[in-house]
Amino acid sequence: ATQTAALRSSEAQVRAMLEGSPVAVRVAALDGRVLFVNSSFASLYQLSREKMLAEVVLTGSELTAQVQANESPDIQDALRQGHDVLNCPVTLRSPTGTLVHVVASYMNVTYNNTPAVLTWMFDVTDLHRAKEMADEATRVRTDFLSNMSHEIRTPLNGVLGMSTLLAETRLDDEQTDYLQTIRLSSDQLLGVIND
Repeated sequence: ATQTAALRSSEAQVRAMLEGSPVAVRVAALDGRVLFVNSSFASLYQLSREKMLAEVVLTGSELTAQVQANESPDIQDALRQGHDVLNCPVTLRSPTGTLVHVVASYMNVTYNNTPAVLTWMFDVTDLHRAKEMADEATRVRTDFLSNMSHEIRTPLNGVLGMSTLLAETRLDDEQTDYLQTIRLSSDQLLGVIND
């Protein structure tokens, strides 16, 4: 009796830790029924925990199907074979259509004497957005430099072409000096553009 009481107390502590975790946690039976979900997991789907639990207790409910469908067949196949899947990038779609990017881990467990999968999901949507913004900024910078390079290169090639033609005419020493300065400066500017 003492062992049973200690086991129940330990289970209650683990449940309390999972419920209070800032990381999204779900326990689902192998058939997809959701057995446990914490508030953080429900928040990923933009639902209250109570609403999510009320809707997912029905096997095959639309929300349960939605939750399962968001995870790739590779993940589901690995879990069916008894393998854990750790730190896998997953993109979820909430019932409202919002995309949520997470790093997920899936572990085979026994929950209330039922084979199940414990899922931990860490929301990295903000990091994903920051990466997208950085990628966009890089693309805009690259486009700008490419366009500016073209806009400067075109007239600069005209200057270099004209200075070549001018060099083939009769010039006095002072004019030849000026022409050499134009060509040297143009070549340096072209080097900067190429870099």
